[in-house]
Amino acid sequence: MSTFHPSFRPTFRLPLNMTSFVESFVSSIADTAGKVARESRSLPGARKLLKALANKKRILVTTHMYPDPDAIASTTAMAYLLRSKLPKDVTVVASLKGSNGGGLNAAFANLAEADFAEWDDAKVGEFDAIVLLDVQPGFST
Repeated sequence: MSTFHPSFRPTFRLPLNMTSFVESFVSSIADTAGKVARESRSLPGARKLLKALANKKRILVTTHMYPDPDAIASTTAMAYLLRSKLPKDVTVVASLKGSNGGGLNAAFANLAEADFAEWDDAKVGEFDAIVLLDVQPGFST
């Protein structure tokens, strides 16, 4: 499983200005994910979600096709939250349908150590629950 660490440094080189921006974004998301995980018991929405998922054994966390950094971040953070708050026998899988488009999106996913399973349409039915993030009604996902 992925863990966030503020001192993480990429093993590949990006232009300095892009690297700094992406690292700052990753650090901010990591801090936010940790804070959300710590505070989730006191939030009614988080309690409702955890209660709704209480009897589920396989949960898919995903977002819209061709995700941007906020979609990648929200999927990564939600998977982290669920893995930390649900019983250890629950499998939480984060997966993205479609390419992240490369460039900044790919750099963010790499620096965030985003742990995404390969998307497989045939396996979607194997999940007890699907948590869909960063989407708007009426848009194709």
